[in-house]
Amino acid sequence: MKMRNLCLVGVLTCFIVAGFAVDNSFARKNACGKEMTAQEIAERALDVAEIQNVMSYHALYGAPGGNHDTELELIWSHKRDDITFAGNGYIYKGPIDVHQNTYGYGTGKNKTENSQMMAQGAAGTTSFRTLTTPIIVVAGDGKTAKAFWYTIGWQAQIQNGEGSAIWSMEKYAIDFIREDDAWKIWHFHVYNDWDVPMTKDLAQYAIEKSKNTDQKAGGGGMQAKKGYEKYFTAKTFNEPYSVTRAANPLKPRPPVAYCTFSDTFSYADE
Repeated sequence: MKMRNLCLVGVLTCFIVAGFAVDNSFARKNACGKEMTAQEIAERALDVAEIQNVMSYHALYGAPGGNHDTELELIWSHKRDDITFAGNGYIYKGPIDVHQNTYGYGTGKNKTENSQMMAQGAAGTTSFRTLTTPIIVVAGDGKTAKAFWYTIGWQAQIQNGEGSAIWSMEKYAIDFIREDDAWKIWHFHVYNDWDVPMTKDLAQYAIEKSKNTDQKAGGGGMQAKKGYEKYFTAKTFNEPYSVTRAANPLKPRPPVAYCTFSDTFSYADE
């Protein structure tokens, strides 16, 4: 709390230096229709910066050699029983202990030799997702937020003397919730646009994949991790790059201003 107050003082000082008086003379209305004071505007700017930091921590902890357990402890909700993590063809929904065994590399009994190699950052293993084009919208009541990023990433690993590497392009769409005066991940949805081996031409690779009649829709027939079937739903959310379909950069919908979460949509359903 002390650190947040110090940051607010800094932001307010910037307003004053810019020639603004600390009163309501320059206030604008929030999404609930209430005029915002200078302090409230500064708090909103700090919220946006803190949410961006949450996702930057996600990028670091989620890379090989990072720590998914630390990520889940520090920046995910621990008070909601409807936390979701979803990919193109599936969704897991439940409290934080469910995601400790289904998210990322998983922990405990769900770890495999390959996932342990990725998590520990073994020699020859690298993976990262950068964050671009942020759109961050804090609710008028300040209790939740919605955000969108485009992510450009890569992954490489060596197994049994054989190496493989891909480029990856994805969108992140996330609902955040404030808990104990900190922003936490509530609904985290990843929309993969395409993965391509680094040695392949994307368009030609897509043509080759389109000829594969064994491909299945909805995440390629992905199954729930053993013991977590009741938290798992197979569902197609996204339409990745295709030789037969036009691109749709506005899927999922970008966040828009809203007063309270009941006034907007949930990214868990998008």
